[in-house]
Amino acid sequence: MMTKQKPFFEVFPTLEIKGVLHDKLEQAKVERLSATKQKDRLTVYLFSTRLILKEDIWAAEREIKSQLFPYASMEVRILERFELSSQYTPENLMAVYKDSILAELREYSRVEYNAFRTAEISYPAEGHIRLAVEDSVLNRCKEPELIRVLEKIFVERCGLRTGVEVVYREARLGRFTEDDELKIQMRVNEICRHAKIGGEEDGGWGEGQNGAVGRPGTIGAGRNKGAALSGNTSGRNGQGSGQAAGMGLGTGQGVRGNGQNGQGDAKGIQGGAPPWMEGSKAAPGSGAQAAVPGAASGETGSYRGQSQTAGQDSAQGHGSVRQAGGGSFGRVGSFSGKGGFKRGEFRKGGDSRPLKQSDDPNVIYGRDFEEEAMPIEDVIGEMGEVVLRGKIIKVDSREIKNERTIVMFDMTDFTDTMTVKLFTKNEYVKELTGALKPGGFIKVKGMALLDKFDHELTIGSLTGIRKIEDFTTVRMDSARHKRVELHCHTKMSDFDGVSEAKDIVKRAYKWGHRAIAITDHGVVQGFTDAYHVWADLWKEEAAKRKEAGDEKPDRQDFFKIIYGVEAYLVDDLKEIVTGDKERKLEGDFVVFDIETTGFSPVNNRIIEIGAVKLRDGKVLDRFSAFINPQVPIPFEIEKLTGIRDDMVKDAPLVEEVLPKFLEFASGSVLVAHNAGFDMSFIIENVRRLGLSVQGGIFQPHTHCGETGGTVSDSQGAEERQSIEGASGTEEDEMTEGAGETTKSSAAEFTYIDTVGIARVLLPNQAKHTLDAVAKTLNVSLENHHRAVDDAECTAWIFLKLLEMLKDGGIFTLAQLNALGEANVELTKKLPSYHAIILAKNDLGRINLYRIVTQSHLTYYHSRHPRLPKSLVEKYREGLILGSACEAGELYRALLDGQSDMQIARIVNFYDYLEIQPVGNNKFMVAAERIRNIHSLEDIQNINKRIVKLGEEFHKPVVATCDVHFLDPEDEVYRRIIMAGRGFEDADDQAPLYLHTTDEMLEEFSYLGSDKAYEIVVENTNMIADMVESIDPVRPDKCAPVIPDSDKTLTKICYDKAHEIYGPQLPKIVEDRLQKELNSIIKNGFAVMYIIAQKLVWKSVEDGYLVGSRGSVGSSFVATMAGITEINPLSPHYYCSSCHYVDFEEDDVKAYAGKAGTDMPDKICPVCGQPLHKDGFDIPFETFLGFKGDKEPDIDLNFSGEYQSKAHKYTEVIFGAGQTYRAGTIATLAEKTAFGYVKNYFEERAKHKRKSEIERLSIGCTGVRRSTGQHPGGIVVLPFGQDINSFTPVQHPANDMTTDIVTTHFDYHSIDHNLLKLDILGHDDPTMIRMLQDLTGVDPLTIPLDGQDVMSLFQSTDALGISPEQIGGTRLGILGIPEFGTDFAMQMVIDAQPKAFSDLVRISGLAHGTDVWLGNARDLIMSGTATISTAVCTRDDIMLYLMQMGVEPSLSFTIMESVRKGKGLKDEWIAEMKEHDVPDWYVASCKKIKYMFPKAHAAAYVMMAWRIGYCKIHYPLAYYGAFFSIRAKAFSYELMCQGQAHLEAVMADYKRRMDAAANKEPGAQPLSNREELAYNDMRVVQEMYARGYEFTPIDIFTAQSRSFQIVGDKLMPSINSIEGLGEKVADAIVEAAKDGPFLSKEDFRERTKASKPIIDMMDSLNLLGNLPETNQLSLFDF
Repeated sequence: MMTKQKPFFEVFPTLEIKGVLHDKLEQAKVERLSATKQKDRLTVYLFSTRLILKEDIWAAEREIKSQLFPYASMEVRILERFELSSQYTPENLMAVYKDSILAELREYSRVEYNAFRTAEISYPAEGHIRLAVEDSVLNRCKEPELIRVLEKIFVERCGLRTGVEVVYREARLGRFTEDDELKIQMRVNEICRHAKIGGEEDGGWGEGQNGAVGRPGTIGAGRNKGAALSGNTSGRNGQGSGQAAGMGLGTGQGVRGNGQNGQGDAKGIQGGAPPWMEGSKAAPGSGAQAAVPGAASGETGSYRGQSQTAGQDSAQGHGSVRQAGGGSFGRVGSFSGKGGFKRGEFRKGGDSRPLKQSDDPNVIYGRDFEEEAMPIEDVIGEMGEVVLRGKIIKVDSREIKNERTIVMFDMTDFTDTMTVKLFTKNEYVKELTGALKPGGFIKVKGMALLDKFDHELTIGSLTGIRKIEDFTTVRMDSARHKRVELHCHTKMSDFDGVSEAKDIVKRAYKWGHRAIAITDHGVVQGFTDAYHVWADLWKEEAAKRKEAGDEKPDRQDFFKIIYGVEAYLVDDLKEIVTGDKERKLEGDFVVFDIETTGFSPVNNRIIEIGAVKLRDGKVLDRFSAFINPQVPIPFEIEKLTGIRDDMVKDAPLVEEVLPKFLEFASGSVLVAHNAGFDMSFIIENVRRLGLSVQGGIFQPHTHCGETGGTVSDSQGAEERQSIEGASGTEEDEMTEGAGETTKSSAAEFTYIDTVGIARVLLPNQAKHTLDAVAKTLNVSLENHHRAVDDAECTAWIFLKLLEMLKDGGIFTLAQLNALGEANVELTKKLPSYHAIILAKNDLGRINLYRIVTQSHLTYYHSRHPRLPKSLVEKYREGLILGSACEAGELYRALLDGQSDMQIARIVNFYDYLEIQPVGNNKFMVAAERIRNIHSLEDIQNINKRIVKLGEEFHKPVVATCDVHFLDPEDEVYRRIIMAGRGFEDADDQAPLYLHTTDEMLEEFSYLGSDKAYEIVVENTNMIADMVESIDPVRPDKCAPVIPDSDKTLTKICYDKAHEIYGPQLPKIVEDRLQKELNSIIKNGFAVMYIIAQKLVWKSVEDGYLVGSRGSVGSSFVATMAGITEINPLSPHYYCSSCHYVDFEEDDVKAYAGKAGTDMPDKICPVCGQPLHKDGFDIPFETFLGFKGDKEPDIDLNFSGEYQSKAHKYTEVIFGAGQTYRAGTIATLAEKTAFGYVKNYFEERAKHKRKSEIERLSIGCTGVRRSTGQHPGGIVVLPFGQDINSFTPVQHPANDMTTDIVTTHFDYHSIDHNLLKLDILGHDDPTMIRMLQDLTGVDPLTIPLDGQDVMSLFQSTDALGISPEQIGGTRLGILGIPEFGTDFAMQMVIDAQPKAFSDLVRISGLAHGTDVWLGNARDLIMSGTATISTAVCTRDDIMLYLMQMGVEPSLSFTIMESVRKGKGLKDEWIAEMKEHDVPDWYVASCKKIKYMFPKAHAAAYVMMAWRIGYCKIHYPLAYYGAFFSIRAKAFSYELMCQGQAHLEAVMADYKRRMDAAANKEPGAQPLSNREELAYNDMRVVQEMYARGYEFTPIDIFTAQSRSFQIVGDKLMPSINSIEGLGEKVADAIVEAAKDGPFLSKEDFRERTKASKPIIDMMDSLNLLGNLPETNQLSLFDF
């Protein structure tokens, strides 16, 4: 034991404590230490002259225990004693220490705690405390104890001389008192029933008796009895653990059980009594005599517990809980073990039985069964036969051998998810999968087995499956009058909301709510999904009424969506200068600073004022004074300022000092650094004291109400003055809505904020704090945070800033103030607050889009689109503003204790105020940065304050949920998302779900039933009534206008047609042109064709071919307009000399459905010239629909290097500012979401089955991550239109460094409004252009029927090599677009193409879904079909069916259904069979999920053919172009060091790939880059095999990004050096133009290349003999 006081950290030198707690303990002393004989408790007697809160004491105890005695069974207790300054009166101490007292009482006794918590505290005389508590039997019984405890704290612990008196007042009954008492009684009965104890036995749940729960270092638990134990157990499969903690008079024992077969041992943590309990005698405790409440029902177990009370030996307690009929393992009836089966195998031969063996219609499969289901989470191994119930998540099937199929489905009971597998005959699959629909509820009986294939626990060998009812709890809003939710987030709130907009809208509608608001963070991208759901609901309701013969519903009375946003609001309305701005920047200035006890001008006090008076750049006078705040100075303030209680205890009061300061400053302009803070204290105290300042002149003899003295706080509370409008008027100004007030003096000041000036004049400075600005301006700052020194420093800063202002032509306060008004950078850096902005009508919607646009384009900063108040004011018409959540401006101001005048200013800005359930803000109780919230009651008080403000200012107050997920159980998705984003408190989710009306009324019952109903129901509906039902996007089509586009298009087409086919057009040509032009012009599509024509012609003029995409090649008008090369007419010959045309000859018609290039060459029978061959036989209907009215989607493939120029050219066509990039929304993909879920559980050491991870990942999928842009989409805005009437706009991914502007909405949401052009970048046109540059060959002259090119698709002969030379590759199409991959080459080998049209069909198969594998391939390999007859492209279906005699419109309908994966209707199948369509063709159509258009495939193959031609005839040009443009991971080091080196590397890669494929131990699979490099190596290997080589890179002649032909070799580009990027490569080329490099040092300086890159280049002998530096040596001569 030690008896001499020592500094705390001298006693505990190794203890590591950080932050304010360290500073507090550093000031403390340890008077003595003591330990028990058993060494199980250490007591630290602490002395301090600074008050230390109880939460800090407990934190210190925990740190001592965890750091110094981590493994010892040691309890640490600190007994504190304070010697406080005279500033601590009972009232002052209560103000700062009440929460600590409550925390102790909460642990000690709930009765005393509640009595003290609800007591009305007054101080009738000096040193006297009076508690007015509710009159009840319990309170009267506990009165002596409560007095004793409080006197112990105030007198013995804190050293105050005080007495405590208790008086009684009538108890207040709450709205739900009777219900609450009933619930309490029911809970007590339940506890007693579970615990097997009677209501009259000792050990109940009374306070201060057995069962009271205590904690180390608290007041204690139990006065005359030992502490009972309470807790809970949880178990699984017969193994349970239970834990309870208690605190007795001296010590208490907690129970912690962990054992098998329901038995556990108990081990506790000792507790001790607080100082005022010492000397009290403890009665023996009854130990753990009560069974643990809440023990897992249905499990058999027992536990043994120990308890020990102060000064007593340990006592044993025993208890047990047993379930009737309990089994030896798990839950009764959950499963029973079965023998006779092999583990990991499903029952064989099971599919020989019929699908069902029961007449019960609810039985889906197998036999009926009646056993109860067990929770899926309890299935933890190969347990044998189990019965489970659940909701079907997904269903899949896989056909296997012997005409059997595995049907697999995942089911969840929301405790976990399990995969079920069963084998069945193919004939049962349709019936079975038809019954097993996702969303259905079933019960299954089968074996829990480890699946050998998936290595997951799976249910197989099924006995039966039966349908059951939905067992989940469905919440409904049953209130007669329902609320409206005005604050709701969807998945469009970045990584925050986790509910789909459609689900939220459907829920609100289902509950009978009249409306719901969508208010995502900073974006409005959830509007369109919400609207689509609303439109469906509207149509359904209209259809119901029409069917019933009723009128169509009035849209304004129907359920509505309120469109809004939760904005990040910044207050840019605060000015640099406040007050009289007409003054000049000259005369007298008083630069001042204050020190205070805290940050709230209402709750805290001034402790020092320092000031300097300036005139003409000189110091005239100084003012300095301490002020006695009459309250103790907080430790943090003392540490910051160095001002102690003893320094101010004899100082004058503010009533004396402030008038002297005002007299000192009278007539001067006030100046302060962060003047808003300092002035708020000055103004608040002027108001409180009833002083008067008019026009900046102090009026010393004018007092409020002419009382000749100060006004009271209660009187002053009614005299809230607005600090706005202090412009020299002598009239008193009353804050709007402040209620009736007496006439009072106006507090008028003119003051300047030097922070505002510094932000404008020093914009590049990160911080603008006083010390930071002083350092920048070289001003001395000593004794920072002392008012007199800070004021002196600020004065010299102000003088320097004045000089800078005058140099910039600023001479008046008005000019100074204007500096900050339009400063975007300054505005972006202001603190932001949440605010709800709702669109009242369509004008409001457009204004909402305008401010969202500006927040993203102009004010985006620090990951948020910020919104200045000034911008809101500019576009406020049609908008409704709400104060939002705890992150809102009003809530933050209340937390910070801002002045009433500032609160009034904030309240007046909003149209309604918002409060939310206490649980939403519960996190603030534990948050260290939030000082004024210590309990849920504090949160309630904030809400009450907001309600009161609403009444005072006549603002409606609404209760909202701040919805982030739909139901309470959905919090898991947000928890996972937030954990994945690194939030430490992710597991502590607030109840941010959509509440019912009754749930909200219950939440706000503490306001009284009438007020709760008003804010929950009446006011929310009132706001909804203010809003009109509107559409978030315009319904009208607004296409751009190009004058006479129809006439221009017609002329272009006919001119081209006559040029090809002659002056007299063939009937087929004339008819097709007329048909298409009529549809195009009649439906207003001509302008789209003209736009595409202008873009293509411009590209071709600049030397770049354009490839068409999609089905635009189906349009003959597009061909004639030069938009596409694809001629969709049937195969034909034509002569360009005499215009002979042949469509009709039998040998020509034989190629119907194929390509004209397939036909043999012919000579014109008229003029003897060679005939041209053309036509791909593509119907127009595949482009504009059967009626020709489908809006065209003209997609064009421009060269990747020309794409940006094409985009710019749209501005030439339409004008600057009329085109925008089509925006996209990036959301969390399924695979990424899977990773989030998987990582979440792995980090918490929890195993989850793959099926459960997949279920949870579904809820996380689709959460917004960012925005982007369509790779080539351009949205065109017609002249005279405002883009914000359609959509807001922004930069892609909010990249403020780019000039690209995209639509805020996903372009699909507005493609019915505005024209979207697809100007895509593609490698093929780029490669064609490079080949043209290298060879001089016009690609349009390359024949499309050469057999040499065709042979590439059959062998390698045309390349002059054998497959053995290139690793066994059998074809010559390595590196050819569309066909160069192993998968595509295998398709070619299987399909055996003979003609160009066959390649088109293969391309169509390659891009389809479920068209080749398991479909066309099987048909071709079996000989059932050929590549010419199989279904390969969508157009094939329509043409084939029409050829078979099926009616054209039906042929078109079938084609559209099949291409979209919607299959065939029974009546269509019948029609097809009636026209002799073979069964294999029908079956093939039924399998297809997506089909590629023939025109698109043809365009791709034309490009590929031309590249193949160059591969044969211009090999070096081909390889140079391929490596420059298409190679993904070319490496100079690996690939250009000769054939032998390359093939050695390839052999090593191949060995690693084989090892990884065979899952050999220690195998190292290739990285993604290595896989890409291997593919490039194969093309390099082919080049070497053909006899071509690389020449080393010459850094003076090599190009940065393109390979070049040098003699008969190929020189790689500089960027082919691995690790050397394109920018460095460009820099090397540019530097080489300036002459030879003198040294490596010179090379590094001129190219900016890094040393590792230079070393690598040197190792490759690319730098020659360059010396290290430019310095010369004598030895160089």
